[in-house]
Amino acid sequence: MRTAKFSHALFVSIVWISLVPMLLVVLFFGYQFYQNSLAQAQQTLNWRANNDALALRQQLFKTVIDNERLANSKAIAELPIRILYSQFALTQLQEYVTQSPNIHAAMVIDKAGFIVEGFPLKALNMDIATTVPLLQQSVQQAGSSYFVVEFEGLQSSEAQPIAYLAIATPLNLERESLSTPYQTTGILLTLQPISSLISSLAQIEQVEQFAYNNTYRVMLADNELAQAGTLGSQAQLTARSEIVAILHNEASSPLTLTLSEPHEPHLSALRRSLAFAAILILSLGILALLLARWLVRRFNQPLKGITLLSKRYAQGQYESQVQPFSYREFEKISANLQSMAKTIEAQIASLKEQKHRAQASERAKSLFLANMSHELRTPLNGIFGYLQLLQSTPLASQQAQYTRQIQLSTQMLLTVINDILDFSKIEANKVVLERQPCDLIQLVKDINELFAPGCAQKGIRCTLALPEQPQVYALCDEMRLRQVLSNLVSNAVKFTSRGGIEIGLQVSEKGLSYECEFTVKDTGVGIAKELRGQLFQPFIQAQASTTREFGGTGLGLSICKRLLELMGGSISLASEPDEGSTFVVRLTLERSAPLSQINAEPMSSLQQVRFDGFRVLVAEDNPINQRVITKFLEKQGVAVHLVENGEQAIDAEAKQAFDLILMDIQMPVMDGLSASRAICAHNPEHAPIIAVSANAMSQDIEAALAAGMQDHLAKPIEYQALLAILHKWLVKKATQPS
Repeated sequence: MRTAKFSHALFVSIVWISLVPMLLVVLFFGYQFYQNSLAQAQQTLNWRANNDALALRQQLFKTVIDNERLANSKAIAELPIRILYSQFALTQLQEYVTQSPNIHAAMVIDKAGFIVEGFPLKALNMDIATTVPLLQQSVQQAGSSYFVVEFEGLQSSEAQPIAYLAIATPLNLERESLSTPYQTTGILLTLQPISSLISSLAQIEQVEQFAYNNTYRVMLADNELAQAGTLGSQAQLTARSEIVAILHNEASSPLTLTLSEPHEPHLSALRRSLAFAAILILSLGILALLLARWLVRRFNQPLKGITLLSKRYAQGQYESQVQPFSYREFEKISANLQSMAKTIEAQIASLKEQKHRAQASERAKSLFLANMSHELRTPLNGIFGYLQLLQSTPLASQQAQYTRQIQLSTQMLLTVINDILDFSKIEANKVVLERQPCDLIQLVKDINELFAPGCAQKGIRCTLALPEQPQVYALCDEMRLRQVLSNLVSNAVKFTSRGGIEIGLQVSEKGLSYECEFTVKDTGVGIAKELRGQLFQPFIQAQASTTREFGGTGLGLSICKRLLELMGGSISLASEPDEGSTFVVRLTLERSAPLSQINAEPMSSLQQVRFDGFRVLVAEDNPINQRVITKFLEKQGVAVHLVENGEQAIDAEAKQAFDLILMDIQMPVMDGLSASRAICAHNPEHAPIIAVSANAMSQDIEAALAAGMQDHLAKPIEYQALLAILHKWLVKKATQPS
């Protein structure tokens, strides 16, 4: 039987869902009806605002005519220049104010801005700072002008200052001269409360209260001067119309009437329409709900099958069988899901195999690094230990110089081995830098002394360019800086066959720091411009033939660059083929006092401390290392008990009491970690166990501490480091020589 197509079922569903546009149409026309109702109401409100503003303009025009009639009377016009008319003018002003219900005050102001006469008497209190601008602007207008002033209430019921509409009319006195028929003697100023404009509208419309609880506001620009009625927070319609132009701040501003009324009175018809629309929407909603329920029942079953199949695949059950579906499209989806599941299963199997290989490779690499670290450090421990013992014996000056250079070379070799072996630390930029006082000038001299014999053997010069100061002490990692400079000088010597090399140092003070610039110049083969950018990348050398002719791995400059970046410095190169190269190292280092002023307990005093009577158990399988450690400890008066493996260490610790245990990690029969765990298990109050091992990587130190050891001493053993361990764990019992 042929299954139905999902697209056909979807088409039928869309036909049913076409009822949704009907709902949208109803909502659209309802919204349009609402907008039309509001637009009609707004148009009506605009018409009312214009009519009311026109009525107010006519009223003010009548007031202006009355003011001009009064201003043209002889007693008023001559009052500013003839005080004899004062009583008669006061009578006229009083009659005018009394007969004009909207006029609260009238006054005559002379050309100097002083009020000559006015009614009521409170009007005489107007400040000259207010009258002078009114006078000047009204005279310029050469006719009646409107102003807005704030003045204290002129009537007993007006306790606070209110806004008045001031009408200023020039006083023009007739003269017999033909050239100047009128003389302006001052102005007639009348004050009408702006709130009276709104009150007069009620009389004009012949209603006691404004219809629909309208809000009437008289505004100058955006400032409200008077208001009647309250709408609260209801939605409202607003219309604005200009009454007159007001002179304000030497400019003309409109005095406007703003009407506001709520939407409510205009929306009764809209409510009926919305009620009908709500019933229609509810009916459509019920129909849509029934349709949606039918669609869910129709399509839910195949969707549940797809969901269940996907869930099984998500749980890793890739062998699930495809269930039959009602629609062809769902069958295709389930088949594709099963095909994808098979592909994922194959990829997971491949990834697991690759993971196992990678883990095996990582374990092999870690084991190789551990073995290489042990094999390299073991002979270095013998060299370094016997060298320190040799330095502690009486030596001639030249012999002491040679042993010092051997010691510096051994330390540099040890630093390089540490960096190469600890790949995780280098690749993750986790190299820990020390901050110890270092004499930079002595550092450069030591490097020059180290490479001077090689330069002499090749017949090239090796010169220094140093500052005039005898010493320059700064805080830095001396071994890392020595490694960088030695690498640069070694390359210069290697690639120079004629001329010479120059090692330079320039130091400038900057606050509490030194701006240091180390330079290494040579007259060697040089480097082509196109090869300079690759020179600081790992495993890269200037030419393919370089390795065959001069040797090297191509790691030196890359390590130098990364170390300098960790120090906050930089390295740059200037070179020309067959002319030589110049490497410049720039560092900012904090200034420091000389080392002798910082270390309260120098090495010489540490060597004088005796540990007579203390017993130390040494577990070490290498005969050379046994002799070196024994010599170091016996010089300090320590009684040494030697064992060759972990089992012997456990037996010795159980039979005798020791003050300290120095435990090698890699030993035959039983390693140091297992021995440490056994000692901790049977004797919780055991002596401190110190790991002494060539495995000096970070994970090796963590493993030693986790096995119950208290500290770690790396091979090759430095005499000073061993003394520091003795001081740390035995200093409370040590006796100073008298």
